[in-house]
Amino acid sequence: MQAPELQLKWEHPVLTKLRLKTMEDPWSGMMVAAEQAQLMANLLRLIKGNKTIEIGMYTGYNTLSMALAVPQDGQVVACEINEDYINTGKPYFQEAGVENKVDIRHQTALKTLDELLEAGEAETYDFVFIDADKKNNENYYEKSLQLIRKGGIIAIDNVLWGGRVINPDKDDVTSQSIDELNKKLHKDQRVDLSMLTVEKESETQVSQLALAIHYLKLRFPHTPPDTVSSARSPLATEALQTVKMLEEKLKKLDCHFTWDLQKEEADLNFLEIKYSENLSVETQHEGNFRQRLLNFLAYIKHLQGFNDKALECLERVKKDSQGIVTYGNLAWLHHHMGNEAKAKLYLEKLSEISGAVPGPVKAELIRGVQSEKAWSLLWFSKKHYSRAKEIFQEALQKEPEDREWNTGYAFSLFHMEGLEIREDKRVPFEESSAVAQLKKAQKLNPDNAMIHVYLGLKCYKNKRNAEAWEHMRKALHMAPYNLNVVLYVAKFMKKEECYDMALEVLQKMLEKAPDSSRLHHEIANNYRWKAKQLQDIHNPQLLRHCVHHLEEGARLNPDFLYPQMELALRYAELKNCGKAEQKFQELFVRPNLKPTDLQAWHRLYGDFNLYRLGSEATAVKHYKEGMALQNISTEWRNCKNRLYKVLHNNRKDVYQIREFMNSLRRGNIVGTEE
Repeated sequence: MQAPELQLKWEHPVLTKLRLKTMEDPWSGMMVAAEQAQLMANLLRLIKGNKTIEIGMYTGYNTLSMALAVPQDGQVVACEINEDYINTGKPYFQEAGVENKVDIRHQTALKTLDELLEAGEAETYDFVFIDADKKNNENYYEKSLQLIRKGGIIAIDNVLWGGRVINPDKDDVTSQSIDELNKKLHKDQRVDLSMLTVEKESETQVSQLALAIHYLKLRFPHTPPDTVSSARSPLATEALQTVKMLEEKLKKLDCHFTWDLQKEEADLNFLEIKYSENLSVETQHEGNFRQRLLNFLAYIKHLQGFNDKALECLERVKKDSQGIVTYGNLAWLHHHMGNEAKAKLYLEKLSEISGAVPGPVKAELIRGVQSEKAWSLLWFSKKHYSRAKEIFQEALQKEPEDREWNTGYAFSLFHMEGLEIREDKRVPFEESSAVAQLKKAQKLNPDNAMIHVYLGLKCYKNKRNAEAWEHMRKALHMAPYNLNVVLYVAKFMKKEECYDMALEVLQKMLEKAPDSSRLHHEIANNYRWKAKQLQDIHNPQLLRHCVHHLEEGARLNPDFLYPQMELALRYAELKNCGKAEQKFQELFVRPNLKPTDLQAWHRLYGDFNLYRLGSEATAVKHYKEGMALQNISTEWRNCKNRLYKVLHNNRKDVYQIREFMNSLRRGNIVGTEE
């Protein structure tokens, strides 16, 4: 990449300063090309634009460019969630004398757009530029259409995304989102459409800009929108060929992006929260293991569509490690982010490692890759337990006394045996291969507290409670501030109805990890169960403690819905049914509600109506709705039991519960009527 030019001939001096400052940032590739910013500024002047919105300000180069283009009474609403980027841009807005024109909104862009609509600003904006997280592109576009005036322009960056929108990979959330919006744009009769490729003078890089002109009929009749791919420029064709060649090389790498870890197989929110919280406890993970957690977390954030956050994780790893997996992940991530130059750079680094290191060092590197792959498979989802087990087992054949391979093999067996819920089908303690392997691993790896946790759980499942307590106490003594160990031990204590003991352990851990949503949720559970133990479920002090920790958990992890449904019930128990109803309705209208969450919602909202509002008919309706979603979680049986309980109390069956159950067995139920 060539060095950035000091000043481009059309560029305002303060724009030059901000561009050069931004180039110092590791993620400067997110900055709009100067040529692209100039084009948008000229479009603004052409349409006499006064009010604009930028969705994704970054350090504010384009924000400043637009602020310089609009008149003195003009306005640029700049959406940005990263405070560091905002602080970078602010001094330059002041230096250029446009700070009065820039309205920075430090929050999610969707919230800002909703606020503008609620304030009655629909159809009052002249220009909108969309260049933020791609997974929300369609939401940004639809809300922008409501805000833009007729004849206004919506500009959308990165619509070709380096060619990856052509048959995007199934795990490439970003490319899929861009592709879906592109297809929608080409069929959208509300706008007229143009696509431009803008090549930067200072870099060998092409940006793509889609211009959606609202209700302005400028489309040429001889160029139908669906033929845009056949009219691709030679420059774009060359770019696509380069990307395909690069992808062939990337597919040969050994890293998270090539290990077939699909987002549909895992609860990404749970994984992101779990491993983020684990990493927040500084003393918990050291050395290679910490680097592996960061690599794994980076991949999870990529699957969630947060590539900038993924890059932050990988940059942290890179400071301490130049491993094969890290460089492979960096190459793939930069490719997904459209920075092919950096992707090639990391491919070259991997090639250097492969050719330069001596045999013994290379063998150690390969071992590290296999180890990281096995642990990642084990962490990702139950679908990959057997693959993880096979890697550990194969490694043991070469190194039968290696403590890591033995520990990993033991954990794999434990998780595989743990999949069986039915007690009559569980492997007896004496016959358990997991127990035998855990005992072997304990001898080789005596400082690993999780081995004691898993042995304790195996003892507990087999009614060997005294042994279970011994293992749990040892685990807690060995790792009193290991978040996973503490949560496992506290849950064990809760099952043993030792709620005060569990609360003491959890509160001690909370001092080290005050922002752990999992800790807050578990503390809330113990206060709830303690009230039941005292046969005083409406104890106001315990209820308030429970509510406080559920609210903290919801604040820290707003995407984990089940505890928030519990929170709604606790509000009702505090005789605040209005707040409970509001919470339930807020959760119900969440976008993309998972079927399992929806089933839980129907069951818990049914309980709220039955036990707090006394509305048996409404409760039955929601239990039926929950069952109609089929047996996808334990809540299905809970709904079923509630319906039979109502039927038992109402022998006349005024709610046609028997008929509903018969129809369900015949497969005729797909939903219920109002």
